[in-house]
Amino acid sequence: MRGPGARGWTLIEVIMVIVIIGIVAVFVGPLLISAVKAYDRTQTTVNTYAKMRYAMERMTREIAAVRRNPANTTAFHISTMTAATLQFFKEDGTEVTITSGGGSATLTYVGTGTGTLTDAVTALAFSYYRHDGATAAANATELEFVEIALTVSDGTTSYANRQRLALRAVQ
Repeated sequence: MRGPGARGWTLIEVIMVIVIIGIVAVFVGPLLISAVKAYDRTQTTVNTYAKMRYAMERMTREIAAVRRNPANTTAFHISTMTAATLQFFKEDGTEVTITSGGGSATLTYVGTGTGTLTDAVTALAFSYYRHDGATAAANATELEFVEIALTVSDGTTSYANRQRLALRAVQ
C-alpha cells in the first residue's frame, strides 16, 4: 500500500504489467506475423500477375500489327512461326521476333534492340490456327488465329494465361 506521498510503482505492480504484456504478446504476435506473411504473399501474386498481363498485352498488340506479305497478299508476312518463336513484319516494315529463353520472354526489333517483356517465364508457346479452328501447320497463307500460352512463376506458384488473337481478314 502506498501512502499519500508515495511515488512510483512497487515491484509487484511492475511484474504484473510485464506478465500481462507477455500474455498479450503470446496471442497477438502470431496473428501479426501471419498477417504480414499474407500481405507479402498477396503482393507477390499481384506483381506476378501484373508482369504476365503486361507481357500478354504487349505480345498481342505487336502480333495484331502483322502485315500482309508484299509478295503474296493472301498470306501474312511471317518469317518464323514455331511453337517457341514468332518472327514477323509489322505494317511499318519493322521485323519483330517474340521468343523466350533463360527464364524470360523477349521482344526484339531486328536491327534495333531487344527488350524483356517479363521474367520468371516457365513456358511460352505459340499455336497457329486456320479459320475453322484446325492447326495452320506453319502455313502463313492459312493463318487466321495466333494463340499465346504464357506461364510465369513467382518462385512457389505458377500462373498460366492463354490468349487467342484473331488476325485481320484476308484482303
